[in-house]
Amino acid sequence: MSANFFQLLGLNPIKGRNFLPTEDAPGSERVAILSYALWWRVFGADEGLVGRQIKLGDQLFTVIGILPPEFKFPFKLERADIWTTNSILPPGMMGRGAQNFQAIARLKPGVSLEAAQAEMAAIAGRLEQENPATNRNLSVSIVSAHGELTKDVSQKLWLLFGAVAFVLLIACANVANLLLAHALSRHKELQSGVGISLLVCGPICSVVAYWPGCCSSLRQSQLAGFLYRPSDCWLF
Repeated sequence: MSANFFQLLGLNPIKGRNFLPTEDAPGSERVAILSYALWWRVFGADEGLVGRQIKLGDQLFTVIGILPPEFKFPFKLERADIWTTNSILPPGMMGRGAQNFQAIARLKPGVSLEAAQAEMAAIAGRLEQENPATNRNLSVSIVSAHGELTKDVSQKLWLLFGAVAFVLLIACANVANLLLAHALSRHKELQSGVGISLLVCGPICSVVAYWPGCCSSLRQSQLAGFLYRPSDCWLF
């Protein structure tokens, strides 16, 4: 990778330092930055590892830094635990015809993704005209880092969202059915209560209506629930 890769991401090692620009040049000292997981798993979180050399293949590399534990490499690699600069690459892999690199960049403040795409397309067109042997039919496509990192899971997330929404819809329908059944049950109970009240009150009301002269006899027999009036009798 280029020496300014981690600086571009705004990432600093928790131990040691980042790559220097001079360490990207061919023939410079071989240096490496390790992941936090590798530092723990292989080297037992050795505090003195930074500044020492480790052997990778048949080459010695000086460990200059340990990355934070939360860092995840943004490109599609199963697992990357050791990073070094482009200085280890043979000259043929750094030529204009090499097409084995992925690039990451940070937009300047106020520059949109569409504007950057238009500018890079113009640059790619000029390079094709100037270097037809190596740049013919080559174009540049700019995508956001967020979209690139989440594109594989976005469809699954939408499916999960749809499944959750469907379950919530079923739950709401069940609650609505329960409320409707409860309301119908209460309605029947109220209807039964009204019917009983009419059955009880009906004969009393008819007695009061059809026996207006009963007040004297009721008063004499001292039946509770009636009040004597000269003109009529009333029910408490």
